[in-house]
Amino acid sequence: MPDEMREHCAHLSGAMMRTDLDVVDAPGGYIAVDRGQRTFGVFDRARKFVSQSLSYRYDAARHQKIPRRTCLRRAPFITETVLYCGRDMGFHFGHFLLEGLSRIWPVLSDEYRGMKLVFTQNEYAAMPSYGWELLRLAGVHPDDVIMINKSTCFFRVYVPRQSFCIALYASPQFASVMRRIADAARGDALYDKVYLSRAKMGERKTYGEERVQKIFEQNGYTIIYPETLPLEQQIYIAAHCTHMAGCAGTALHLAAFMRPGGTVIQLKRNSAPDDSSMTQALICRMVGARLVSVWASIENTPTPHFTDTPQIIGVTTQMQCFFNDAHFSYDAADIAPNVMAWGEYNIAMERYRARRGSDVSRRIRGMIVRLVGGLIPVATWRRRARHHLRNILHLGR
Repeated sequence: MPDEMREHCAHLSGAMMRTDLDVVDAPGGYIAVDRGQRTFGVFDRARKFVSQSLSYRYDAARHQKIPRRTCLRRAPFITETVLYCGRDMGFHFGHFLLEGLSRIWPVLSDEYRGMKLVFTQNEYAAMPSYGWELLRLAGVHPDDVIMINKSTCFFRVYVPRQSFCIALYASPQFASVMRRIADAARGDALYDKVYLSRAKMGERKTYGEERVQKIFEQNGYTIIYPETLPLEQQIYIAAHCTHMAGCAGTALHLAAFMRPGGTVIQLKRNSAPDDSSMTQALICRMVGARLVSVWASIENTPTPHFTDTPQIIGVTTQMQCFFNDAHFSYDAADIAPNVMAWGEYNIAMERYRARRGSDVSRRIRGMIVRLVGGLIPVATWRRRARHHLRNILHLGR
């Protein structure tokens, strides 16, 4: 393995499967929506917080804040026994898939089948269409879903433990939900090997990807543009392929629907340590797929995984090693420096800097946003002020 990839890949072996999932019973429980802190959770009848309702990411040091008891005042009462499913995560498909569905696993058992599911909302007026589609494929009827945007008391609240936690653990229960969805999906296209491309994503495209995906296409991979296909078709393709390749990101999370024994080839499109490799490793371990991580970034300015800064990939030394090991055929022109992609990338970077300013300027403006926001005592107002300031000062991610 090339030295540059050793440190990047070493931590992926820590992908953990968790099997000790349980469900906490909270008779007369409150599902809390604390608008001020943008937090959600469950309190029992005695208004004691149910810690299992916290939504974890990464590790315990980065979980959400516990909502304040004051948000329970004048909470309406609904005479239903419900399953707490947390926030709907409707702002992002990948997060809804991995987090929004993380607590619905009990509905696969007879004990909880047909029970109402409660999702909390704070910023969005409606469940996104892909959310309803995934729930339908999981066997959940829309009439069995309750959306709330204010604290509500129920006759009984069951609080399942998360079955998938980003960059921390996956579970057989989450795998069962994904398998239920995959088995229910219907489609009309079957491909053995697929490459999921970002090339048609407009401003969010990854520069240089067309040259790389062409090599995959020459070696038996069908190029798929996920955003151009219905979600059910995407799931169907993922469920029936044996090899899935593409740049790191949400599209590769479709590997959650693959069958055991497959291979996922993830191209690292940014050069900063921050990326989705651990989450992808969890998905692959959960479904019994092999993950191959390939360093593809050739950018000059290191970027994080989630950013609006332009990114560029190419045939790096590491990628060429992968091609050789996988017995890919290619010629010298395929791996030569991509002058056209570099030109597009440089133009995009110039536009980005013109819009956002220099690195030093962005850091200074970021300090201004934090300082001004810190002077505002109310959390909701502080969040809105910082959001508006970031827009006024042209600060991106």
